[in-house]
Amino acid sequence: MLFCMVPAFYTFIMEKKNYDYTDEDVISWFKMHYGIKKTRKIEYLDPRNYVIALLYQKFNYTEEDLASIFSIDRSTVSTCKFHAYTLLIECKDKNFIRNTKLLIEKFPYTFSDSNFSNKSKFVTKSINIKTLKPESYDKISKLSSNQNISKESFLVNLIENALKKISN
Repeated sequence: MLFCMVPAFYTFIMEKKNYDYTDEDVISWFKMHYGIKKTRKIEYLDPRNYVIALLYQKFNYTEEDLASIFSIDRSTVSTCKFHAYTLLIECKDKNFIRNTKLLIEKFPYTFSDSNFSNKSKFVTKSINIKTLKPESYDKISKLSSNQNISKESFLVNLIENALKKISN
C-alpha cells in the first residue's frame, strides 16, 4: 500500500516547487544526515545520487567537484548524476522515491533530461562473439586489426551499417 502512494507523494512535493535553498544547505544537510562513506547500500546510494544530480543540474557543479565532495571517482559521478532523472521521472522507481523521501521534501527539484548535455543516447548491451564460426571470428579480428580499432567497435560499426542498408 505504501508503494502505491509514493509517486503521488513525489508529484505533490513537486507541485509546491519550493526551491529556496542553496548548494551549501544541501551539502551540509546530506553530510549531517548521511555522512560521506564508501558503501554499496542502496539506502545511502539513492540519497547520494539525488544530491549529486541536484548539485549538477541546479547548481552547475562539475563532475570533478562532486567527486571531491563525495570522495568517489569522477567516473562514478558521471553515471550517478543520471539516476535521479531516470529513477524519478522515467521509471518512477518506488524504492528510489522511498529512499530519497526526506531529500525530496527538504530539497525538491524537477529534474530534466535536457540538463544533461553529455547524456549518452547509446544503449550498452553485450554480444557474445564466441558463438561465431572460427573463420568469421578470424575475419572480424583481421578486419578490426587492419582498421586499428577493437573488435567490439568494429562489430558496432558493422551492425549499424547493416541496419542502415536494411532500413533504406
